[in-house]
Amino acid sequence: MMRFARSVMTTGAVLVVVAIIAGCSRQQAPAAAVAATAAQLHGAYTALINAGDADSLAAAALTARTLADAATHPARALAIADRALASAPQRADLTFLDLQLCEATPSCDPQAAEAHQREADPVNGISWLFALQRAGKSHDAAGVRTALAGLAGSQRVDRHWTVLASRMTAAMAGTAGLDASIALSSLIDLEAALPMPLMSVTNACSEEALQNPQVLAQCRQAADTLQHADTISMAMYGNRLAVRLWPRGSARNTEIAAAGRELAYQMDVMRRNPERLDSPKALQILASLYPHYATEQSVFRALYFNLGLQPDPPAQWRETVFTGRF
Repeated sequence: MMRFARSVMTTGAVLVVVAIIAGCSRQQAPAAAVAATAAQLHGAYTALINAGDADSLAAAALTARTLADAATHPARALAIADRALASAPQRADLTFLDLQLCEATPSCDPQAAEAHQREADPVNGISWLFALQRAGKSHDAAGVRTALAGLAGSQRVDRHWTVLASRMTAAMAGTAGLDASIALSSLIDLEAALPMPLMSVTNACSEEALQNPQVLAQCRQAADTLQHADTISMAMYGNRLAVRLWPRGSARNTEIAAAGRELAYQMDVMRRNPERLDSPKALQILASLYPHYATEQSVFRALYFNLGLQPDPPAQWRETVFTGRF
């Protein structure tokens, strides 16, 4: 089940997923799906670079981080992502990949990359998460206020993962000759190594900060924005944060908790069915589903149906209370 947990974890809400999959390990899945070997990834990287189209370059950018000499070329992956974006500057998925790799590259100017992402995808608040993390780490109170307001004023938080993953998988399968399921498995692992800074929202919305009515209002808006994310754990994080921000027993608190019930149940199903979800069959199905859905939530709902798992919580199901920090 761990590969599917990592797929969900690509949004970076690590605390959510850890709580749900605690105690699970790859040894529980005897028919676990397999990622590409180092030799296969090296060969794929060469083929993808030679192909030179946007999708191949995007896949090459992530694959470059696995090469044996990656440590001595810290800006290589970003340079390749820059090339991919330059060849298709209108694509929001490539804009985010470029931003994500910039944030992971010390020599890159993150503020310039974030501004570019906002210009290309103006209703998407994804870049404000990075700005919020940076401001929090440097104890920049004004920067925290600006970033939190930016996130709160966005309509959604999108990583465009299903679109990007399906396109990169097709490139790795068609150009590099990898099996599609192995390509997707590898991409999930590579993307999971680039987590999202969601704890920056938790820190900005601390109990002390929430004493300010303006901050409380912005944190509630930010949580609502996160609930409109296109990946599972980011939406789940937003839901759990929103539950904390409204008084227990209030109509709004009850409404928010009910809205998160389906995703919580589906993640519980993931925890309880490792042998079915971390299998070659499941990964093959997942690879076939990604091109047809815009959100990870829709992909996994369809996957559950294909595997004979019920994605909707029965009336008697009760969620295990999460005691982590939001």
